[in-house]
Order: sequence, then structure tokens, then C-alpha cells
Amino acid sequence: MGVMDGRRCGKSTTIAEKDRPWEALRRRTSRKMHEIDGYERLKAERRGTFQEDA
Repeated sequence: MGVMDGRRCGKSTTIAEKDRPWEALRRRTSRKMHEIDGYERLKAERRGTFQEDA
């Protein structure tokens, strides 16, 4: 996966993201991690085994 992937697959990029592609990359990866974390939390809460400090 390269830095140009976001531009090639048609994601909207601002001028700042064109100047600093790693900004867009970092924002995309952090959002992905949040989604995964939220999903894990949802599964755990549904089972009733979720601890806040786990």
C-alpha cells in the first residue's frame, strides 16, 4: 500500500492532504482503529463480559 492509494481510489483529498499525504493516511488509519475498537467493545458488551479497564 502506497501513499498514492487514497488519491487513486477516488477518496476526496484536500490541498493540505496533497501537500502532506501522511496526514490523510494517519487520519484514515486512526479512524479504522476506532471502528475496530468500537466493534470489539460492542461484541463484548453483547456477551456481557466487557470490562472498562480490560
